[in-house]
Amino acid sequence: MSDTPTTVSRSALSFFSGTLLTRVTGMMRDMTMAFFFGTSPALAAFFFAYRFVYLLRRLLGEGLLHQGFVPHFEAKSAQDPKQGALFFRDLFGSLLLVLIGILVLSETGISLFLASSRGTEGGRFIAQLSRWMLPGIVFICLFGLTGGLLQARRRFFLPAVSGAVFNIIWIVGVVTLYFFQAENAVVLLAGILSIAFFFQWAITAPIVWKELRSSLSRWELFRPKVFSSQLKLLFAPLLLGMIGVASMQINSAVDVIFARYASPEGPAYLWYAIRLQQLPLALFGIALSSALLPSLSRAVARAETEKFDSLLSFSMKRCVSLIFPCAIGIFVLGAASINLLFGRGGFGAASTHQTTLCLWGYGIGLLPAAFIQILAPAFYAQKEYYTPMWGFSASSLFNILLNGLFVFGLGFGAASVALSTSLSTWLNALYLWNRLKRKGGEEVPCFGKAALCSLLAGGVTLVLGAAFLGDPTLDLFYGRPYGFPREFLGQLSLFAFQAALFFGTLLSFTRLLKVESPFDFLYSSR
Repeated sequence: MSDTPTTVSRSALSFFSGTLLTRVTGMMRDMTMAFFFGTSPALAAFFFAYRFVYLLRRLLGEGLLHQGFVPHFEAKSAQDPKQGALFFRDLFGSLLLVLIGILVLSETGISLFLASSRGTEGGRFIAQLSRWMLPGIVFICLFGLTGGLLQARRRFFLPAVSGAVFNIIWIVGVVTLYFFQAENAVVLLAGILSIAFFFQWAITAPIVWKELRSSLSRWELFRPKVFSSQLKLLFAPLLLGMIGVASMQINSAVDVIFARYASPEGPAYLWYAIRLQQLPLALFGIALSSALLPSLSRAVARAETEKFDSLLSFSMKRCVSLIFPCAIGIFVLGAASINLLFGRGGFGAASTHQTTLCLWGYGIGLLPAAFIQILAPAFYAQKEYYTPMWGFSASSLFNILLNGLFVFGLGFGAASVALSTSLSTWLNALYLWNRLKRKGGEEVPCFGKAALCSLLAGGVTLVLGAAFLGDPTLDLFYGRPYGFPREFLGQLSLFAFQAALFFGTLLSFTRLLKVESPFDFLYSSR
């Protein structure tokens, strides 16, 4: 099948459909966590450990391995499908050995630390949580590789929807632990996460097996050449990518430290806020990126320069039309959505306020974050890993400097950590854009009309919402006294009317000015 803007859109829609189910269950998971644990210090410690432990998830799995694996896999498969299958087999076996070695060393180190009398009580508790979470690293990193194979084979739905299985197991775990004390509950929940990651990987195994059996015999499948000479092709790109990803993930972990310094509940505020910020990014930005990388890699492997440029240009323009309205929606609907999803149980009014401020801070960086999801694969497809590495590293350093200024220098709260992340994301996106232009790549897409439609819809929604629906968003923004409904029906009605007003107004303006809207993505991709 030839790669065209239409096939990329359909692949993105398939990824979107699976991701939508994953994100819906993810919201249910976070709602359950908020109801039972609120923003308690025990939950903040859980999220703290989660961020640090799953740094390896980013270093050796998911995005990084996908970006390094897919271009080389496509190049080998273009020559001979069997060579591509052998390349995957050897990489899978080598990765499994590396992960087992890391797991054994990490568990041994944590056990020795806990057996000693070192560390604070909080530090030992985080170490205990980490010990239970670590086994999940093996399965989630293997999932990153198998997901890359499936996406290269144009199977986008299963890798995207597998996260829903993980979320459902997490939810069942939280409900099961309802009667436990918070500190004991989160320790047991950490172990449940490892089980959930196993099932997330396991559901992809039958399809991967079928794909490999079409090219390899059963005997060949179970004779991997670990650390073979062919895998050396991946060493340089993975190392460069790892430096960039490591800088981002270390930066993310440092964000938690800054947030914890700003407020004991700071890591929890950031967690809930970024879950909402990542929803449109995953549904649209990552969907386009995941569908785009295999297509760009095939275009490079076949020396189809015009197709490469056409696919990249199409993706950039569609990214703008999809993400900019979502960015405005974060500011208009953010407070009402947080109150609806989390505003009950242990999640009080103060938590709603602080989480909304963090969401607004992250919202400033939504558009450049989506651009990075499109621009970085353009370099990865050409096996150029230096540029993204420098962009990620420089933006991470800038973020740390801003955090130090905002939190330690100016004494700002956890929301300033989110703002620092967004400003550094803009720096990274502008850098990648500039480098791509120098290579004769895509120009900055014109999004004046899309921006105007979104801004007008947002303004109308804020004004009419405050005047007729009692929406307190403007009061919260200006620091005036405010109040959110705490009854579920009141929360639901406020959000529903606000959302209907915003998207209805947005659709009217886009039709009037003849601009593509997020609604057109679903229609044109069929």
